[in-house]
Amino acid sequence: MASKAPSPHTLDPSPGTARVQVKQSPLLNLQSSAVIHITNSNGTTRTHQPSTLDLKSEILAGLRSPSPSLPSLLLWGDNGIRHFNNLTLHPNYYPSRTELAMITQYAEAFASMTPAGGILLELGCGNLHKTSIILSAFHHLRRPINYYALDVSEAELHSSVKMLRQDFAHSQFISINGLYGTYDDCGAWLLSLSTSSPPYGLPNLVAGQVISFLWIGNSIANMHPSEATEMLCKFQNACSASQLQCQFLIGSDACDDPAAVLKAYNPSNQVFNDFILSGLDYANDILGGKVFRREDFQVESKFDSTKRLLSTYYVTNKRVELDWDNHACRDSARRFLEKGERVCIIFSYKWSVEGFSRICENAGMQIARRWTDKTIDYSNP
Repeated sequence: MASKAPSPHTLDPSPGTARVQVKQSPLLNLQSSAVIHITNSNGTTRTHQPSTLDLKSEILAGLRSPSPSLPSLLLWGDNGIRHFNNLTLHPNYYPSRTELAMITQYAEAFASMTPAGGILLELGCGNLHKTSIILSAFHHLRRPINYYALDVSEAELHSSVKMLRQDFAHSQFISINGLYGTYDDCGAWLLSLSTSSPPYGLPNLVAGQVISFLWIGNSIANMHPSEATEMLCKFQNACSASQLQCQFLIGSDACDDPAAVLKAYNPSNQVFNDFILSGLDYANDILGGKVFRREDFQVESKFDSTKRLLSTYYVTNKRVELDWDNHACRDSARRFLEKGERVCIIFSYKWSVEGFSRICENAGMQIARRWTDKTIDYSNP
């Protein structure tokens, strides 16, 4: 059955939002390093994975919960990203294929709506092909843009920035840099620009400059609606405090066909299975020992049509005992999982157009333009 495809939406602050006159500027004279560490708000660097301690706390909190879960950020370690990039090439994985077709079709329209000399900040740089198409549109239109890729995998981020810089070495209109950190790190970094002098990582930043957030790949739908609204507000408020304007291009999967969704997230697909199981390996790295054994778990996906919610779980194939070191609370350092018990690792909403609009409205934003693909039959990808 035909369904609505993933649809990128361009958002702009509501008319009532205070604005500062935009000063057009040439490409920023950025620091020599291709990757800027923003793992805390004062600009000092760290050498470990961002928010490692917070991630460990999230893992332990999820294991202690009556309904156990693990943070989905575990899927975005170096190995997880490589597996996901392979998954996007699979013919059944419709989100990437459809979004790629739409970006190819509308990249120049988006570029023309982005102020020349502004900042394009991509929240997660998992698919270089999509990014390259968008940056090529800026080059074709001779429209200067300062591109930043935010990611939590330092190795993949360095690799991505290096490849993009090679691809656009000939362009006088494109500058490319990376930001090493999480969404929360990025929000704190943007907020810190108002007090650091010169602004850390953006020495030539001017009041009123526009930051265009590129949030594609349906990543926003890995949050509950209220969390998505809160994150949009966080970015908007941080920009406002730093006297910057902002707009968003967001990719949101609106497919409500259970057969198509479950085929895309099918554990019998070894590529998808490897992607999900990589989260257990990364959890072991964070916890400092082999707490999880792959052979004790299988992967399962379910789709709730009423909530339009896809959930993926680790399911135990026997009774499993999990032990980890916790010097602060020894009596909470063990968890038993019964055979068949589920541990949630992914939830991904497939919001309707109306549902997505409510999220934006609750964040004080309005949709300036919407592109929706209605031509693909998701039952037969």
